[in-house]
Amino acid sequence: MINPLNVAAASLDMISRGDTPEKITATFRGDFNKIITNINMVIANLYRTIQVAEKIADGVFSVRVNILSDKDKLGKSLDKMVRTIQSINEEINDLTRSAAAGKLEQRGNTQKFKGDFALVIHGINNTLDAVIAPLKVSAEYMDRIAQGDFPDLIDVAYQGDFNAIKTSIISGKENSRRTQNEIITVDQKLTADNSHVELNVDPSRFAPATLKFKSRVTISKWKRWMIASLKHIKVGHTC
Repeated sequence: MINPLNVAAASLDMISRGDTPEKITATFRGDFNKIITNINMVIANLYRTIQVAEKIADGVFSVRVNILSDKDKLGKSLDKMVRTIQSINEEINDLTRSAAAGKLEQRGNTQKFKGDFALVIHGINNTLDAVIAPLKVSAEYMDRIAQGDFPDLIDVAYQGDFNAIKTSIISGKENSRRTQNEIITVDQKLTADNSHVELNVDPSRFAPATLKFKSRVTISKWKRWMIASLKHIKVGHTC
């Protein structure tokens, strides 16, 4: 009588301390056997729960939870957690696919989640906003510059690489404006004297590709090319 009780008590003591005992293999008779059988069922369910938790910790979200009964609160809670994580994972995958497809306005639905789970999606949305907003501003400025329009300086403060992009755009705009002014000057001189024009060009004000021209350029040699380029630029194109 004492032996089966001691065996049962030892297993229950381990469980109460967060330990996981091995299955009881000793055999008993009558009601003692029922007690041991029920304890073994508890141990088996505990091992299954641990396996589910370990898979979730390893990033395996396809795991299935075995709910023992309608009163199995632990199983139901674990199943709900798994389904919530699966839903968050799918929400993030949707955002990734949308971004890869160029759908930059797509954002995660924070209303589908509660508590810190909603904060995860909210944080991703904020990250997308922080990345996409300066890219959209940059694209807009580059498009206007390409059409011959020179917008005001970007007055929005950016950090890190985004600030480097902004600085490059501003520099490109100023270089384009200077080039445009030089071309306008040539246009005016060609209009005044269509036979021969000499223009002093400061090489330090232009990019290396522009330095193919000598600092003192005889425009008469390039008159036809320049006139065609001026017409091209005046209609909003680049040469």
